[in-house]
Amino acid sequence: MPEKNKTNFFNTLLFILYIIFLGSVVFSFRAITSMSIACIPLAGLMKNKFEEQRFFNRALANPLFVFCCLFFFMDILSLIYTHNRFEGWKNIWGKSTLIVIPF
Repeated sequence: MPEKNKTNFFNTLLFILYIIFLGSVVFSFRAITSMSIACIPLAGLMKNKFEEQRFFNRALANPLFVFCCLFFFMDILSLIYTHNRFEGWKNIWGKSTLIVIPF
């Protein structure tokens, strides 16, 4: 019974955080949006810890995610020999979705 209460607690917490995030995006509360963006993954990791006894899911070891991470880190290494660092960081910022989407 206590484990079911913890799961319900984290489900409710995630739901409330998503509602807060969507409301803050609609009403343009940037500080609350930033805080909720930070809290949603933390609550998800804690929920995963209580449900599966580990922080990260085994699904993160899929080949797509691994190769996207390798490609992203190759781009970071390319900053070593570039002359225009601003454009390099802008390029890496644009490719950061390669990490976020498979995650």
